[in-house]
Amino acid sequence: MTLPNFIIIGAAKSGTTSLYYYLKQHPQVFMSSNKEPNFFAFKDLELPPFSGPVDSRILYEILYKYSITDIERYQALFREVSDEKAIGEASVRYLYFPQAAARIKKYIPKVKLVVMLRNPIDRLYSHYLMMREKYNFEPLSLAKALEQENERIRNNWGWDWHYTQLGMYYRQLKCYVDLFEREQIKIFLYENFCLDPVGVVQDIYRHIGVDSSFIPEMSQRSKESGRSRNHSLNHLLNEPNRIRSSFQRVLPKPVYNWIVSYGNRWNRIPIVPMATENRQNLKGLFREDIAKLQSLIDRDLSAWLH
Repeated sequence: MTLPNFIIIGAAKSGTTSLYYYLKQHPQVFMSSNKEPNFFAFKDLELPPFSGPVDSRILYEILYKYSITDIERYQALFREVSDEKAIGEASVRYLYFPQAAARIKKYIPKVKLVVMLRNPIDRLYSHYLMMREKYNFEPLSLAKALEQENERIRNNWGWDWHYTQLGMYYRQLKCYVDLFEREQIKIFLYENFCLDPVGVVQDIYRHIGVDSSFIPEMSQRSKESGRSRNHSLNHLLNEPNRIRSSFQRVLPKPVYNWIVSYGNRWNRIPIVPMATENRQNLKGLFREDIAKLQSLIDRDLSAWLH
């Protein structure tokens, strides 16, 4: 039975998509073709496992379609492993769901874990913008959405609307610290990843036991969620749909890629900064968790509150 010997477990909206592609380039690393299998979070559940503001069929298609709930399909992700030394996957839901930590420990107790943590306020806003601007799944202003978060959780809305709870890293990370040996867990800060992506990636290479001198191609970095002039055009260009599939079949690849690139550039408009009042309120909300997290990981996080 082939299973991963390392996993990127989060956090969401913290550069893990870029990190996935940098690791995938390494000749000694095998990454699952599906970046977000979510097996250890959703094992044995019926998809979609949570509700939301739109029909369950739409939730499944956009948020859960590539999730895997049974061990046989999960193993199949790694059947093409040959002589790679490091075998990995990346599912950012694992950090949030405590059952994921216990299941990982059960199936692969010696696994190496990689965590990327971002300022929880910036992470929250990036996540909110993705749900509102990319997927059109957030009907409320940020302030209203935060007011209704607890009610949404009680109503079984999925983690994508748990904006503040996803940034409460202390409880999430402590589940892993309590279950795994400390040397199995490597924790990075998103800010450092942005400043020195090569240095961070090479540190991860050392952690998972591959040649750390390898430098991946980094010209194509995953972009932050932006705002769209037109949600329908954004869906047409970037999400699975019949029109997009038809264009892919009939147009030469360079022409198709140019159309998508041009359309996305035209459709993207600057992100409006978070309102100062919202940011100040969130600093107060996250202050205690950040203080506890500092002690847990022995890292100065005071900049997150400035």
